Amino acid sequence: MPSLARQQSAQRFELGGEPVTIGRRGGGAEIEVDGLDVALRHTTVRRGTSGVVVRDLNAGTGTFVDGRPVLHAPVRPGGFFLVGHHVFRVLPDHVLAHETLPTPPSLTLAGLTIRHHGKDEPTLHDVSTALPSGGMLAVVGPSGLGKSTLCAGLLGEAVVESGWAEVDGMPLGGEHQLNPALVSFVPQTSSLLEELTVEQTMWHAARLRLAADTSTAELSRSVHAVLQRLHLQAFQKQTVHKLSGGQRRRLSVAVELLNDPLLLLLDEPTSGLDEGFDRMLMRDLAQVARDGCAVVIVTHTMAHLEEASAVLAIAAASEAEAPATVGYAGPPGGLLTAFAADSAADVMDALRDGHTAAAGPRPPATQSPPQPGTSHDPPRRGRTHPWRHVLVVNLRREFRRMWLRRWLFTTLALAGPVVAAALATWTNDRGFVGSPAQPNTDLAMSLAVTAICLSLLSMALSLTSVVNDKEVVRRESRWGVPDSAVVLSRAISRGVPALVQAAVTTTFLWLGNDLRQDTATGLPAAVEIGLVLAGLTLCSMCLGVLVSCVSTTAEQAVGMMSALSGGAVVLCGLVLPLGESSGFGRLINWLSYFFPTRWATSALAAAVDLPNTAIVHTDLMWRHDVQHVLVPLVVLLFASTLFCTLAPIALRRVRNDVRR
Repeated sequence: MPSLARQQSAQRFELGGEPVTIGRRGGGAEIEVDGLDVALRHTTVRRGTSGVVVRDLNAGTGTFVDGRPVLHAPVRPGGFFLVGHHVFRVLPDHVLAHETLPTPPSLTLAGLTIRHHGKDEPTLHDVSTALPSGGMLAVVGPSGLGKSTLCAGLLGEAVVESGWAEVDGMPLGGEHQLNPALVSFVPQTSSLLEELTVEQTMWHAARLRLAADTSTAELSRSVHAVLQRLHLQAFQKQTVHKLSGGQRRRLSVAVELLNDPLLLLLDEPTSGLDEGFDRMLMRDLAQVARDGCAVVIVTHTMAHLEEASAVLAIAAASEAEAPATVGYAGPPGGLLTAFAADSAADVMDALRDGHTAAAGPRPPATQSPPQPGTSHDPPRRGRTHPWRHVLVVNLRREFRRMWLRRWLFTTLALAGPVVAAALATWTNDRGFVGSPAQPNTDLAMSLAVTAICLSLLSMALSLTSVVNDKEVVRRESRWGVPDSAVVLSRAISRGVPALVQAAVTTTFLWLGNDLRQDTATGLPAAVEIGLVLAGLTLCSMCLGVLVSCVSTTAEQAVGMMSALSGGAVVLCGLVLPLGESSGFGRLINWLSYFFPTRWATSALAAAVDLPNTAIVHTDLMWRHDVQHVLVPLVVLLFASTLFCTLAPIALRRVRNDVRR
């Protein structure tokens, strides 16, 4: 056991020679803390050459140093690191001082100037205000002046050029970001999965937001406490698409409250709601603020502002093209008086024209918040969630969603392949056999129909698997959910029906056609064909995932699939003669290598010895031997891996472009 001396009154821990474990109460860690966002054994701390060295055990929601999740990092005296809602400050002589972040917290913005990535000029300039503990701040102003930019800056999704922001001493925005478990954001756009129930939505969110070793009973208590807090317990068995607009907004807030954040940001939460739901939601949010969370609401309406503790009004600049700035900062009751206005519309007109009113007390812009301190050795980047745990949670959710849409997947996985096999059999009454003396003139058509139909069916399995969930994926990325886990969960879940497609097609081809006995690989002909078709369906499905990640809308994904479908048909190798070594034919041949149907038809043609069983043009890839059957299969598997590797990169780039 490590040597550990604890001073109860000051919550100080003196490190001995052995590493000390920090974890959730009840897990046997040397330093036990409360909170479901902390794993039973979350972090180890040991003495370093200067200060301490922390190591995340990849079981909770991450260990944060300098606002970033770390796997392994030194922290010098004067610095601190975050574990859930707990701050551990490093003191001289290898002493740790532990404190729990206070609730409700205060919020301070001081001289913030913010611009979006990719832009040279700032959108907001010199924004300052202070929100006391237990308060709710309403950010109001005309559309297009940068109200949402303020949220982006606090989330670290926009560049903070100057100034600072903090929640009770914890820095926000810029290079220093709080643990995403402590800062939550509810976007204006819907980011809920329509087919899940309220309870299922909350359960999956809880498994992603809380520690991986949280028990089912603990998760249940947390989920139902939040549902009751936002008056949703009566709707927990309803599917999301049946909820009213107000109920959806409350569910979006509930998802973000699962981890007890210090700061809750909301972008236009009352947009589209009637007066009754608007007032109800504002009162709920005011109660959330009083219960222990600083709340910031971005809104273009001034209805029910009396529920807020403070108002920050954004005004247009007096000069064209200049960034917006603060038009008013103070209590909601003084807003109309400050602008000598009779109505909220008059205030909006004044803000749009660049008028400003005397603001309340401003935080000193020269002050700077306390900064975490590390040694000069660079920390090793960590994760906010265990990757395997996130993958399993996403897989469970995807299989559940597929079951809820089982008629669609049954059609694609069973009915579609049956039709494809029937068409291939109908076009060719001699099966997959033939000879130079008695050529099978329809065999090439059978192979083309089989490969093309299966490729399109398997691509359809995954074409909208990501793009239709872009808002959900974007939201969960703020929680620290890695894009690779998102992509792989879609690929694995759609890979199962893709393999079923290959198996069903192979079975019906075997039942309805004569197959040759002298196979190239020595395997039974049905097995040989089945392996090729499995490679084709997996590769095409993974290509669909990549297209879904690259696309920004479902319409764009369908358009890209249409273009790929044309290439899959024309360049499969059985429609146009390929394999020419010169001129335009050489270019077309090289282009065909990017399509799964080209490799699949080559393997099938080699397997059935197409040049000797049918009257057809020849291709060097159709030789009837083991190499020309297995190499295309290996290429299909390699391409599947490549598509799944590129998909997270594409997803990240598209998301960053949207943010800009």
